[in-house]
Amino acid sequence: VMIPRNSTIPVSKVKRVHTMYPGQTAARIQIYQGEYEWVEHNHHLGSFLLEGLPANHRTQEAIDVTFKYNLNGILEVTAKAVNGGQAMTVTVQDALDRMSADGFAASKARLEDLWADVDRAAEDAALLQAYDEAAAEVAEEDEEPPERSGDSLRRDGHGLVRDLRRAQRAGRGDRVELGKARRRLEEALRGDDLDLLEDVVDEVTDLLLALDAE
Repeated sequence: VMIPRNSTIPVSKVKRVHTMYPGQTAARIQIYQGEYEWVEHNHHLGSFLLEGLPANHRTQEAIDVTFKYNLNGILEVTAKAVNGGQAMTVTVQDALDRMSADGFAASKARLEDLWADVDRAAEDAALLQAYDEAAAEVAEEDEEPPERSGDSLRRDGHGLVRDLRRAQRAGRGDRVELGKARRRLEEALRGDDLDLLEDVVDEVTDLLLALDAE
C-alpha cells in the first residue's frame, strides 16, 4: 500500500522497484486502489508503459514510482528510471467513491472511460518487442549467453553482505533468516565454486528485493 486510507492529504509517496529480466528496457506500471494483500482483490485503476530503460544485462535497473494525491481527489503517478532519467506520468481523476453503491458505479464508470482508449494489446506487443531487442543485442555482443565473471560475482556478493548487515541493523525482515543468508553468502565467497556463488547471490538478491517490496 503506497497511500493508506485516512492519510493526511495532500500526500506524496515514493517506492523503488526494479526490472525483472536482464536487458529489460521497458516496464509496465500497474495502478490499483485498495488495501487487500492480494493485488487481484483490489480495483485496477489503469497502467502505463515506461520505455527507454538502460539495457542492463547484469543487474536489475531501478525505477522510482511516485504517487501524489491532492485535495481535489486527483492521483498522479510518475515512474522514473533512476539511471537513465526516462520518466512518464499519468493522472487519475475522481478516485472511487465507496460511500454508496451509486457513487461507486459512477466513479468506476468514469475510470473505465479514462482508460478506454488504452490499447493493452499494443502495449504488450511493445513490451515483448523491447525484450526481443534486448535479447538481440546480447546475441550480437556474444554468441554465447553473457556469463557473470568471478570478479563481478564477488563484487556483487560483498555488496550484498553489506546490504544484509544493514537490513539486520535496521530490523528489516527476519533477523535469523537474514543471518543465515549472510553466513551462506560469506561461505560461498570464501570458496572457489562460482556456480554455487552465483546461485547464492541470486537467492540473496531475491530476498532483499522481497524486503524492499514489503
